[in-house]
Amino acid sequence: MVETAVDLNCHTSSCLPLGHLARRSVRSLCSPPRKPSINSRDLLPPVVPSNQTLWRRVMNPPPANDPAAIGNWVFRGTGTQTIADMIVYPDGRDPDAEMNNAMYRGFDKSKELSIAGRELQGCTLLAIVSRKGVYIRHYCKNIAFAPDNEQLEIRDANGDMEVTLTPDQIFEFTVIDGLRKGIRNQQDSLTKYAPALADDHVQAYLIRPRYSKARDDQRTNLLNTAPPLPDGYEEKWQLMKDEVVRIVPKIGEPGRWTEVKYGATDHQPTLESTERGRMLLMYDPVSVATTRRGEKPTRLVKIWSETREIHSDSWKG
Repeated sequence: MVETAVDLNCHTSSCLPLGHLARRSVRSLCSPPRKPSINSRDLLPPVVPSNQTLWRRVMNPPPANDPAAIGNWVFRGTGTQTIADMIVYPDGRDPDAEMNNAMYRGFDKSKELSIAGRELQGCTLLAIVSRKGVYIRHYCKNIAFAPDNEQLEIRDANGDMEVTLTPDQIFEFTVIDGLRKGIRNQQDSLTKYAPALADDHVQAYLIRPRYSKARDDQRTNLLNTAPPLPDGYEEKWQLMKDEVVRIVPKIGEPGRWTEVKYGATDHQPTLESTERGRMLLMYDPVSVATTRRGEKPTRLVKIWSETREIHSDSWKG
């Protein structure tokens, strides 16, 4: 791992202030939730009764082999009417700014849970799920993987340059340090919740763009450079995996780490009216009701990415 020349945990005027690397200006890469246009399918009646009981929704998930049904399910489950927790959300200091974030949610024996992400335009999501709970992280492309000048320049209150950071320093702070120690008010630490996640059923999913924006532009001749650029940020994704495995060694076992690729788009009507750039997790504590005294209910957790079901696990408990 790279060594940082700046103390990224120092918050005085002479070093990196808290939150500097945890927000981004809106651009066509990965945007926070917004109100839909008047033609958005979000305005259709919800798929559930007006009380939006999640239990009823999870009891009838779409078939795993039906992309069209999954796409509609994901769209509705991540729409503006959803009761889901949003993993992609704006910085509270600026309604038009987005930040890297991470959260852990335990699976309650009597309470449903839904987590959604939408308008992913090059963002990366990391979901670590077991039968005890889920740890999910969201990374903006131009904070964590390809920082722009706004992220690299640290200025004082007068706007004068104090420190210029490197992309490796940005990645170390926003991704690796976030996994290890968390970032106050923005990222829960994976280290803190590792004991709750490390059961025999833990799985990790890296939901990431198939191509970086620069590689997409090169492939479509919008960027006339040679030789071909890397498809994405493979080295950094590998560093993420290495750190996750260090914290939760169980994930290093074969078959416990899965990369899920999606085709990023910045076409706003598509993002607003289809399942593109969306993920949805749902947990139901009583997906199959008990019929005999003393029998334990069947619990269910599923994760979908756009038109694919990427995780499904059920158990009695």
